[in-house]
This record gives sequence, C-alpha cells and structure tokens, in this order.
Amino acid sequence: MTATTEKHLVIILTIISINLSAILALSAYAERPVDSLEGVHQPFDQFTERLALSEQQAEQIRPILQENREKIGLLRDQYLKGSPSPSTLHSFSKERETLRQETEERLATLLSDRQMTEYGEIENEEREKIRLRQGYGGSRGRSRR
Repeated sequence: MTATTEKHLVIILTIISINLSAILALSAYAERPVDSLEGVHQPFDQFTERLALSEQQAEQIRPILQENREKIGLLRDQYLKGSPSPSTLHSFSKERETLRQETEERLATLLSDRQMTEYGEIENEEREKIRLRQGYGGSRGRSRR
C-alpha cells in the first residue's frame, strides 16, 4: 500500500467515525424525555422558576416551546429513521439550527436580556448532558449565544 493510499484510507476512516458519532448523538437526542420541552429538559415549572418568569411570560412561552418540540419531533421522524446518511444528518442539523434560531427570536421578544442569557445557559447544560450520556466528553467551549 502506498503512502498516498494509506492517507486516503485514514481520511475515509476518520470521516466514517465522525459520521457514526453524529448518528449516535442524534439517536440519543431523538429519545429525550417526552415530558420535557425542546432545549429545556427540565419540567416547565423548574424552567419557569429558573428564568423567574411572570405568569404572563409563562403563558406566552409555553406554546412556543411546545410548538418547537412538535416541529423537532417531525424533523426527527423525517430525517432520523433507520440509518441516516451523512447528507441526511447534515440536512437535519441545518433545519434544526434554523428552528432553534427562530424559537430564540420569538423568545427574545418576551424575555429580558438576563432571562435570555439564562435560557442559553440551560440549553448549553442540556447539550452537555446529552454529550456526557453518550460518552463524548466535556464541553467543547462552544456557546450558541
């Protein structure tokens, strides 16, 4: 085997490994608790308390988060059945990110800056919990806010 062939083989195996890791992570994400809200795995009462939501805010935010959860469920059903291809996983991630941004924009009209910061922290904590459950290690230093 030539050095070039070995390099290509290493690259291919690396790509396969990364894709398998993504599939496992997304599979775990798809099986998250049903009684939670998307991006917020804590029960809504704890979420309300942590963000110090007023009754009016809670009433306005609950349907936004529930709608988001339903849309994510539809995306999972559409993209994550069986063994999704890398391009399918990419499409899922892209649509999920668009939905996340839309949800955050809607929440930003109802929450204070402090509450939005706390919401971002809750999302980051939940993503970290998923990574740890799947054995993917600690924080990657990423933040979406």
